[in-house]
Amino acid sequence: MLSAGEIGFRRSGGGGAVGGGWEVETVSNLSTGYCPDVTSWPTVATALYRPVGPLPDR
Repeated sequence: MLSAGEIGFRRSGGGGAVGGGWEVETVSNLSTGYCPDVTSWPTVATALYRPVGPLPDR
């Protein structure tokens, strides 16, 4: 496991989706049983900002 924790999202006004898209609002390294060091942040950023291709409508 490279990282763990919680991510909070919020609805954004922009984006290609009808009514906007989603943005990351908060990220923490707090997880039940495994709280990785902050050195795992680059791994989290890579996972969040990697292009994922087309998303389903729902």
